[in-house]
Amino acid sequence: MVDIVSDTDTDSDTDTRTATLTVRVFAGGYISPQFTFFLNAIEALHPLMRANGMDLRPVVEIQHVQDMRLLQWSPNDLVDWLATSDIHFILTHPHQGNPRWNVSELHVALQRLRDHPGFPHGAELDCPVFLQHKYAYLLGVRQFMNPTIAVQFPPLDQTVDTHGAVRYESSYDYRDFDSLELRSFLGRHNEGEGWVVKHPFVTMREGLKWSRTQDNVFQCLAISTAKFGGRIPYTMIQPRLINRKEYKVVVLDGEASHIIPQCANGITCEGVAFTHASTTDIMRFAEIAVMCLSKRCIGSQTSGLIRVDVMETRDKNLIVNEFESLEAVFETPLNAGAEVESHLKLFLLTYWVRVVEGTFAQYLSTR
Repeated sequence: MVDIVSDTDTDSDTDTRTATLTVRVFAGGYISPQFTFFLNAIEALHPLMRANGMDLRPVVEIQHVQDMRLLQWSPNDLVDWLATSDIHFILTHPHQGNPRWNVSELHVALQRLRDHPGFPHGAELDCPVFLQHKYAYLLGVRQFMNPTIAVQFPPLDQTVDTHGAVRYESSYDYRDFDSLELRSFLGRHNEGEGWVVKHPFVTMREGLKWSRTQDNVFQCLAISTAKFGGRIPYTMIQPRLINRKEYKVVVLDGEASHIIPQCANGITCEGVAFTHASTTDIMRFAEIAVMCLSKRCIGSQTSGLIRVDVMETRDKNLIVNEFESLEAVFETPLNAGAEVESHLKLFLLTYWVRVVEGTFAQYLSTR
C-alpha cells in the first residue's frame, strides 16, 4: 500500500494539526493507463480544502490489484476499506486481477458505496462498461452488436474447505446445454467460421473458446460452467466473424480522437482492412455507439475516455465488439502529430481534475 500525503501549509503549526481527510483509492495494476493523470489531478484536493476553510491534512491511500491478491481480500473487505474513508476512488474495473471473486457478490458489495462520496458514485456504480457487464452494454447498442445470446450458468455444488474458502463443483456435461433455442440461434447466426464462447467480467480474453460445431459449443459451455460458474453469472455466444480485423477507436467525451495503432501493446493485426468504411466512417460510428450507450444504459460513464472496438460482419456492417474505459490502451499513432497527443493528455488531466472536484463537492454536501 502506498500513502501519499499532500503538502501542507508550512505557515501552520503541524504539531497541532492532527485531523485528516482520508482518500482511499482502488487502482489497477502498477502500470495502469490513466493512473498518472489521476495522481496529478488529486493534487487539486489541497487547494480545494483551503478554499473552503478546511484545516485538514489530506492523506491518499492506494491499493493496487496486486495488493488485493497478497492480502487475500474479499469484495466485502475491499468495500469496507473504501467505505471507511472520507472519499473513495475506483480506477479500474472492480473485478480486475481478482479471479477468485464472485462477481455477483462484488456487485452487491459495491452498492454500499452508492451514497458515499467518491467515484464512481450513485448510478455510476451500475455503468455496464465500468462493471464489464458485456451483455448489458451490448444490449444498449443492440442495433450495432454482433448477434449474441447469453447463457446463464446453472447452480453449482458448493463446499467449504478448512480455511473457509468456498469451492464449486460442476456435475454438468454438454447434453445439459443442448436446447432448441440455442440450436436455433446457432443455425441462424453463422458466417461459416463457427462460434465463440466468450465471458463477461474477465480480462485478456480469459476462457475464450472457438467452436466449429454446435456440439462443440455445448461442450465448451460445460467446460466453462466448471471453470467460471462460481465466479460469473453467465457467458455469451456469438458467431465468429470471417474478418477479425478490429479498429480500436478512442472517444473523449463523445468525440472520436484517434484509432490506436495496430500491433501496439500486444494487439494483434489479424484480419484485413474494411473495404466499405473509411477511417472517418469508423470514427463516426464509434461516436454514435457511445451516444447510444449513454442514452440506454443507466449510469454510463461516457464523459471520460472510452474506447470502442469496431469490427465488420460478412455483410459489411460495422459492429461494436467491446467497450473499454478505465483500463483501455489509448496509444496515439506515430503519424498522429503532437497536437493529438497533447490534446489527449490535457483532456485526461482535465477530466480527472473535474472528477476530483466533483467528489470533493459530494464530501462537502455530507458535512
